[in-house]
Amino acid sequence: MAKKKNEPALSPREAALTATAGMSLTEKAAALLKIRDKVARAEARLKALKADEDAREALIFEQIVAEGFQNITVAGYRITPEIKTIVSITEEKREAAIAALRAHGAGSLVIESVIKRDFNGWVREVIDANGGDCPQWIRDTMSVYEKQSLSIRKNTVKKLPAKGSKTKKARSLK
Repeated sequence: MAKKKNEPALSPREAALTATAGMSLTEKAAALLKIRDKVARAEARLKALKADEDAREALIFEQIVAEGFQNITVAGYRITPEIKTIVSITEEKREAAIAALRAHGAGSLVIESVIKRDFNGWVREVIDANGGDCPQWIRDTMSVYEKQSLSIRKNTVKKLPAKGSKTKKARSLK
């Protein structure tokens, strides 16, 4: 069905609803797996294109410098070789680097941060310990939300759960 001239574009959810109308749950899941496969192939293609881009950029950089140009202009774009300094601090040298920055007058560059993965886990533990309810002090001081997603893994031989084992229940942020 073609989109009419002044008709607004469908949201991704509306497009998915339209595309899967009349499908069974397993047909919808199979369609999702096909889309994931397409995404994986597109990401692989993108990775190859980026590698090609990086290789060509290095060759052009070397040639511009070798021929003594400051820049060149191609198709309305000015291409100038630049060297950027990129600095990062490894986790094992973090404390020493922070101390060195402070000792050399660059303490204002140091800011405290929270490790997102550990922080999310800690908040989940607090919510679980609070009977599944998010404490008010967390809701007042932090943005907390849950994102729905599907965990999809390659199917293997399914093992039966051990007798008496429990599965985690979904929780809400009440």
